[in-house]
Amino acid sequence: MLLVLLVAAALFILRRAAAPPPDEQPAESAAAVASDPAHPTATHAEPTVTLPPTVTSTPTPAGPPRARLAENGALYLNDHLLLDPAVELPGCQGAAINYAPGDAFFVLILNCTGGDSEVFSFRADGTDRRRLTSEWDYLTAGLYEWSADGHFFSYQRSNSCCRTPPTGAPPEGIVQVNIATGEKIEPERPALLPTLAGSGVVQVTDTQIFQYTPDISPDQQSLLLAAEIGSYWQVAAADPQGNGRWQQITNEPANYHHPQYAPDGHTFLAASDRDGDLDIYELDAATGAILRQLTDNPGDDTQPRWLPDGSGFLFAATQDGNSEIYLGMMDGRQTRLTSNSFFDGFPAISPDGSQIVFYSNRDGDYDIYRMPVQGGDPFRVTISPGRDASPVFSPDGRWIVFESARNDNYDLFAVDLDGNRLCQLTFDAAGDWYPAFSRDGQWLFFQSLRSGNMEIHRLQFTGCP
Repeated sequence: MLLVLLVAAALFILRRAAAPPPDEQPAESAAAVASDPAHPTATHAEPTVTLPPTVTSTPTPAGPPRARLAENGALYLNDHLLLDPAVELPGCQGAAINYAPGDAFFVLILNCTGGDSEVFSFRADGTDRRRLTSEWDYLTAGLYEWSADGHFFSYQRSNSCCRTPPTGAPPEGIVQVNIATGEKIEPERPALLPTLAGSGVVQVTDTQIFQYTPDISPDQQSLLLAAEIGSYWQVAAADPQGNGRWQQITNEPANYHHPQYAPDGHTFLAASDRDGDLDIYELDAATGAILRQLTDNPGDDTQPRWLPDGSGFLFAATQDGNSEIYLGMMDGRQTRLTSNSFFDGFPAISPDGSQIVFYSNRDGDYDIYRMPVQGGDPFRVTISPGRDASPVFSPDGRWIVFESARNDNYDLFAVDLDGNRLCQLTFDAAGDWYPAFSRDGQWLFFQSLRSGNMEIHRLQFTGCP
């Protein structure tokens, strides 16, 4: 028995001596062999175990404490209360904590009743508290970021999600904040728009010429319209103040319809039959000279409406004999957005360029519909007997204004985007059609027979109560 033990010990020592040291192991490790079932020795290789680095008994120092939100939305660091919205900003509640790169600062995002969001900033230790937002200077939900070095916090400013801001409210846009000093780099403030005088309903034109489809310039100093002059419809410009200034812009043996200023005010779009059927053209706003033809499709292309950034336009077309909505780009590309056997017409774009509104009889009656600018399933905004038509978004994106014969007479109505709040804006037996907003959202221009001739009027707009 002793002899057997001695032999076994000797064999063990010989095997240990024959094995190469760790730094001389062959490139194909035992672990690689064991993990490859196709390897001829895989079933014989013993798996290796990688040990973690040696850990000393001294614990790793923990990082600085981080802020947290309590269930009631209050902000704490450790057990120290930094901000209690219920006390300081009733109606608001802490929603998110976001640390800067490097963790030297963090911000608290608060969601408030009514849909507006506030922001506070702090140093990592909870000191140097600053309120970055204020009345009419709110964070657009989710639209914020830190600079890579953590020195600047940027957010998309909104005057309000759901309220009309006063004159002089800070300009909306990207605001950059030096997080250490609180200094703001403001977005460029837009030029002040002239105030349109008057109250109630103001008659803008009085030419005894039939005038249709008004559109105001971006600087709010000129009004485009289509006017019946002789045997043709031409484009003319009028003073939106209603002081009598009026000028014919186009003058040729052809019809021009639905003019609309470009976002920069230097050109305008119109539909014209100068080459046969109706196509879309871009013209010089000062001279009426044609700059380029934008569509040349079979059937009629009508009712052009610019995209907010000027990169393209919406229009209605009868290419297959039925009116459908199309998106045209200034580089010539065209995309069909609706496709059915019913009428879809008079498209308009939302101020942020994300939504289209139009009218259609796809559900039996002519009603107002809304859908994404990329196309998709339309949402029916109005459901009413009588024709609802010519919809347009308000400049703040909260309202859709349209003409309606639901009361057996054409008047103007306003409705919210979901169709829940609706109100009648005009009540004249003569009829009111084709609303168009002033750029500041304070006035609605429209065509009306209330003076005995189809002239342009404007109405103060405050939304629905």
